[in-house]
Amino acid sequence: MKQKNNFINDLLNAISKDYILDLHQFRYIIPSGVKSPEYYINNTFDLYFEYHKTLNPNFFNKIKNVLIEIVKNDKIIELDNRIILKELYKIIFLIDSTNQLLDFIFQPSYPKKYFASYQSDKREINREKKRHKNMIVKAKVPLTYKGEHRVNWWFNDMFAKNQKVVKFYLHTFTLIDLEKCNFIKKEKEEVQLQVINFLESKLIQRTTDKDIYKSLAILLHTELKDFLKIQDTKAKEYVTEILEKLFYYTPNDEEFNKTIYFRSSIKFMPIFGAKRNSHFNKNEKEFIKKTMYKELTLREKIKFNHKEFNLLFESLLKKPHIQFLLKYPVEFLRINPKYSTI
Repeated sequence: MKQKNNFINDLLNAISKDYILDLHQFRYIIPSGVKSPEYYINNTFDLYFEYHKTLNPNFFNKIKNVLIEIVKNDKIIELDNRIILKELYKIIFLIDSTNQLLDFIFQPSYPKKYFASYQSDKREINREKKRHKNMIVKAKVPLTYKGEHRVNWWFNDMFAKNQKVVKFYLHTFTLIDLEKCNFIKKEKEEVQLQVINFLESKLIQRTTDKDIYKSLAILLHTELKDFLKIQDTKAKEYVTEILEKLFYYTPNDEEFNKTIYFRSSIKFMPIFGAKRNSHFNKNEKEFIKKTMYKELTLREKIKFNHKEFNLLFESLLKKPHIQFLLKYPVEFLRINPKYSTI
């Protein structure tokens, strides 16, 4: 039986009519008459740096010999009249994103200006809850729009009660595409912006450079093993070489095949960690599942497949990093023509 990898899409399809699964299509084509993948490494870098001006191409010179080895099973595609390597492009993106995360957390304003500054301080969370509540019920000046304060009041109240469950829902937004959330798109542009700003602010969480390196190592190992079909031991060797040469960091490769979980996030970039056992206990899992089930309509509940849902849910808890790796940079995508009027 073929394993389902795109489990969050299946999960959303099972519980929601407001998520447009097929909004995007890949816009690349499969070329013919191509050479071995190693011939297109430089093409891949060149196209990436045309779209992303965030990293010096010379940064990757130290690992060019490793890349020649890992791309042997890569998929050759044509994008913008350039023949490139699909998974290598994603690997470059992951490393580039890591550098941007490091730049962000080393700013003087981090973490004190963000949710990261008080997320572990229950007294401060309660103070924030009270502050937003007072802006609604005790405001000295009438507010024309109270929705932002209501959602912050609700969020801090829920977060004080169960941080792990609230963070689960928050982190799920790093796996999905907000553009596909029809319930958001139906709102006015002003409200859409407020929703995105709210989510982004709460997703700026506390993390460290070591957490970020570990997360990159986990993602690269899975990318090499599951997407480029490299044997586990060899994949670990390549990942260690990449992290040591680019970041002077030696990962603990014993963690790569443990249960992966959301450790934290910076904006919409998840940061993964590894545990021997599940991050959630039985009661927390049941609470999350029941909350999702409550959102179904009566008709959806009648047709609901509990067995399939439970399998998808467990996959999401154990392998959120695989779902993240199914996402590709936006330049790979185009709007499905049937949604051109949305």
